[in-house]
Amino acid sequence: MKLQLTSLAIILLLPVAAAAAPRDRAPVGSVHQISDHQLQVCFKHTSRPDVGTSLAIQRGFVAYKSSGATLYRTIGHARVTAAEDSCVTAELVDGAANRYDRVITEDVTAAAQKGDGDCPC
Repeated sequence: MKLQLTSLAIILLLPVAAAAAPRDRAPVGSVHQISDHQLQVCFKHTSRPDVGTSLAIQRGFVAYKSSGATLYRTIGHARVTAAEDSCVTAELVDGAANRYDRVITEDVTAAAQKGDGDCPC
């Protein structure tokens, strides 16, 4: 009987624990156009970064097909050179970019890699 109550409690608390888990809250944009080393990056659901901000370009992949979770790997960096409405123009510093690659601000990426507890990601 105790085992059944414990199992029931665990099953009921799993959705609460999943909702409390940290989520990707960094300003996330995507590459829309590529012209040589110029990128147009749009931030549709968050505010765009300011001119001079460093950006990390990330590509998603699924590590384990059964999990379905998308992991992201940084494949390049860019710096914002101009801003308009919800999109920015960025100069590719290193790496490569494809259309629809994920783009986040570099300071958030560094905080996440250092294990910063105040990181909004």
